[in-house]
Amino acid sequence: MALATKSKAPVKRAKKPIARSTRTAPATKYMADGKTKLRAIKSIDVKYLGDEPSWENQDSWTTEELNSRLGRAFNWYNYNCDGKDAREFFEDWCAITPGYEEYPKKFKPLADWHLGSTLGYRCRMFMAGLKVKDPEKDLAFINKRISECEEMLTKQKPAKTEPSATEVEAKKETIQDRLREKFSEVVGEIEGAIDDYFDSKKEFDTYKFLQASGLPAQFAAKIPEIYERHIAELEEYLEGKCPQLLEGYKHLGKRGAKDAIKFYQSIIDGANAYKTAKIATRAKPKRKPVSPEKLVRNLKYLKEFPALKLNSIDPRDIIGCTELWVYNTKTRKLGRFHANTHGDMVITSLGVKGSGITGFSETLSVCKTLRKPQEVLDKFKISGKPQLRKFMDPIKSVETKLKARISPETILLRAVK
Repeated sequence: MALATKSKAPVKRAKKPIARSTRTAPATKYMADGKTKLRAIKSIDVKYLGDEPSWENQDSWTTEELNSRLGRAFNWYNYNCDGKDAREFFEDWCAITPGYEEYPKKFKPLADWHLGSTLGYRCRMFMAGLKVKDPEKDLAFINKRISECEEMLTKQKPAKTEPSATEVEAKKETIQDRLREKFSEVVGEIEGAIDDYFDSKKEFDTYKFLQASGLPAQFAAKIPEIYERHIAELEEYLEGKCPQLLEGYKHLGKRGAKDAIKFYQSIIDGANAYKTAKIATRAKPKRKPVSPEKLVRNLKYLKEFPALKLNSIDPRDIIGCTELWVYNTKTRKLGRFHANTHGDMVITSLGVKGSGITGFSETLSVCKTLRKPQEVLDKFKISGKPQLRKFMDPIKSVETKLKARISPETILLRAVK
């Protein structure tokens, strides 16, 4: 009689953090004729993408045909491989290339995304039969990426000596270890969102994602560093001066590269906005609340300006507002302090500290010189909140950034909640 067994509930597996190479020896093998035996790569869709690109009969190709095949090859590897595969390609190539044997071990502390996929795919092509005609030109990109990775190593903290087996058993996982693991998982999720964008143009809100993850502010500050390098690489591709990048990003095209830059920039902006909001809402020691009167007591401003019939508002109204309009009677500059925002969401409100304004966005807070102050300010007085959103646009003068300090010649025109 068969015994009934209790079925196990499916276990939801957590996404793995960004993988780092743990290999101690190259996986490259050789055939009887001495040629490199490569690990086969399975194509995701053979019908439309075909098998791995071949470099047979390349001596008969024209330069245009070779460049076209290189572009298609990079496209094929981008669809069928990931960062871990690219790292293995780089390590295998280094193992069989004189002068490069030390780099796999040297770059072991770096994550896969530090090396970049383009580097690994280029190395795979060389191993698959792509000939190096001009070493200085064809290896320029590889040597450049190696130099950048060496710079990254110098910025990292020096590695500690390996602990003994007893110390390893006694050592417990610290909070910092768990936070680093969480950071790797978060970056892995963002990398997945990037893949979704390139596959189907799926949008991704980095700010909301980081909010849900609860990542600490100090780790969120590291995210822009990762993707600023991608933007720099794409901008260099758009300049059209690097042959390696022209081949690597050819499948994107100029428009696709510009869209990709905007997408990477949205990730950076979302991470910066999250870091600002996280710091602003961080739990602070409980202190006796400071009265608005005390906060604004050192603010030096002009109470009235009879020449233009202007009077300053009560400075206490600045506390907690989202916009503050000011007019400098000496320089004739009309300015708007704007609170930090992410999209339509206000992250911080304006405040006063000493003789300056706090909590404003350095990007959105601008001022312009008025050629006819009387006409513009008369129109300003009767403008409602919707009209103020685009009030600066018709003013034909150079836009400059506002400084936090309020001068004694400045009229406080209006505070918008």
